[in-house]
Amino acid sequence: MEIGFHPRTLARTGYDLFFPRKCRSCSAAFDEGPSNWICSPCLETIAPIDEAVCGTCGKFLYIDYHVDPYQCGDCLEDPPPYQLLRSFGKYEDTLRNIIHWFKYNRIPGLADDLARFLMNLIKKPDFPKDFEAICYVPVHKKKLIERGFDPAFLIAQKLSIESGRPILAGSLLKTRETVPQVLLARKDRLKNVKGSFSFMGEEKLIQGKKVLLVDDVFTTGATTRECSNILMKHGAKTLYCLTAARA
Repeated sequence: MEIGFHPRTLARTGYDLFFPRKCRSCSAAFDEGPSNWICSPCLETIAPIDEAVCGTCGKFLYIDYHVDPYQCGDCLEDPPPYQLLRSFGKYEDTLRNIIHWFKYNRIPGLADDLARFLMNLIKKPDFPKDFEAICYVPVHKKKLIERGFDPAFLIAQKLSIESGRPILAGSLLKTRETVPQVLLARKDRLKNVKGSFSFMGEEKLIQGKKVLLVDDVFTTGATTRECSNILMKHGAKTLYCLTAARA
């Protein structure tokens, strides 16, 4: 007679009984939910961005101009190389905790949660569904060795599986370490990242393609702009950008 449980499920249940999962955001023990790392009450506190933003770069607007799409002054003055950039949520509270645990406490499994947030964003009616390949903003080799994984790559890998689009791993390479963008004035940010990335992929895989560029956090926009410029230079037709959070 079948009992309806896979042996692995029973083993997992037994393990949880003696070693209950602990939420990486609030530290509470929990049994089950959509995440293996974050309890459901904490997940429910993460609100997607639902306010007026620039139609191109996603910058928060303090006034809803009721014009779709409305472009901010920065994009009008210096249009970015990408067609659209969107972030799932604000870099605060629970979402900030998740990203910190993911990157600095080295819990690669949290990529599942961040990718799920981004898939929810992709499924929105106003987000383009015609991207044909996925790229990501890579970390420098030193950080890769320190952490043991590349955060943006893991998120992009999950999105590739969920969306069915290929990930162009290794297309971009960070060749030089840079000062954290948040420490710099706006005029210095582009200088900081200029020349810090190189294209290392096969141009034939990107030429004429609509590409989705993925990163974990949008801070100043200079990194996204630099990587987008490189991809466009090497043949990408259109770029859409996604980040899990926006600072």
